Amino acid sequence: MGHYKEQGFFVEAGSLDGEYLSHSLDLEKSLGWKGLLVEASPSLIRQFKGKERKSWIANVCLATSSDMVRVDFLTKAVQTEAWMRGNGRIDPAQPGQNASIEKFEPWLHKSEGKIECFTLATLLKAINVDKVDLLVLDIEGHEYKVLESHPFFFPRKFQSKSSLLKLG
Repeated sequence: MGHYKEQGFFVEAGSLDGEYLSHSLDLEKSLGWKGLLVEASPSLIRQFKGKERKSWIANVCLATSSDMVRVDFLTKAVQTEAWMRGNGRIDPAQPGQNASIEKFEPWLHKSEGKIECFTLATLLKAINVDKVDLLVLDIEGHEYKVLESHPFFFPRKFQSKSSLLKLG
């Protein structure tokens, strides 16, 4: 596994089904890492069953402000590939959230239902974690705002020499 340490901790937000395009799966299985998988899509979270991930799994979105909010999770109405099932975004008209980079077109999207959004700090506190070795954010254009809302990270307080950060 190259230069990765053993027994680290990761957060992977936008984790799809927990395996496809995962940045953390090999770390967990080969090096004993533990982590938090965050996926907003209810249909993708259902695909986690039977995958034997040993990490915390949160069916929420990451908030871009300190307020806890409930938002519509939207997916494309037509999906040509099986992996796209559940691949979506939050409704940019929701309070406390910022519009996505991609132009939002309501006639092309359908709702998977309301989901709760929490700050990364709140989720980490809930599982008693204060150090993250790998942070992966693939959350459809909300990466910078999530980092801005986190007191330990970007831009002033991101100080860990061993931490890795992967956006988008």
